Amino acid sequence: KIFIDPATHLVTGAEAQISAGEGPEAMSAKVTMKMTAKGYDAPPKPITFTPGDRKAVDSIEELFPAEPAPKASGTMAPDFTLPQYAGEEVTLSKLRGKIVVIDFWATWCGPCRRGLPLLQQFSDWARENTDDVVVYAINVWERGQNMEEIVEMVGDFWTKNKYTMPTLISMTDAITRDYGVSGIPVTVVIDKDGRIAKMHSGFSPKLFDELKAEVEQLRDAS
Repeated sequence: KIFIDPATHLVTGAEAQISAGEGPEAMSAKVTMKMTAKGYDAPPKPITFTPGDRKAVDSIEELFPAEPAPKASGTMAPDFTLPQYAGEEVTLSKLRGKIVVIDFWATWCGPCRRGLPLLQQFSDWARENTDDVVVYAINVWERGQNMEEIVEMVGDFWTKNKYTMPTLISMTDAITRDYGVSGIPVTVVIDKDGRIAKMHSGFSPKLFDELKAEVEQLRDAS
């Protein structure tokens, strides 16, 4: 119930019965609230607004832009150059002629942690059975204050889990924006011409088998 003063039309109180649904009656309670409402012909103090670095928008869509759309199969994979943890920078366009598998992940991401062992399994298979497939995990959206802190977090995580596949580190959202990634993990298979062959979103217990089949198909077609 809501109580309204008939003269001022202001809310003066409310009454509610709270219960646990299927729970025992002892868990229910009656809550009564009383309010002192005041009205003013004019605000007691002028209302001011300091915009700071805020900017005006013309629509709600501009305020909350749509999530980026994933890149379609057959389109060119956006180029990137990223630093490698415990290694040199990697540039995608310099890997033409090889099938490239990249996986977006973060240490705080539960599905990523479940998928990385399967990615490591695939990386091991590729290293032992091919000479034209490379695998890179790409750390994104990490919750660190600076590059030094994130490098330490990634290094500790990599060492603890005994991963040997290389991982790159992205300090900005540029690469996830370019690839249309709005959630992780996402695994991308890129063919020898630099085109996206497949994008996997979310964790899949069949990731190793899926990547192996897709890569073998690309190798047979080349």
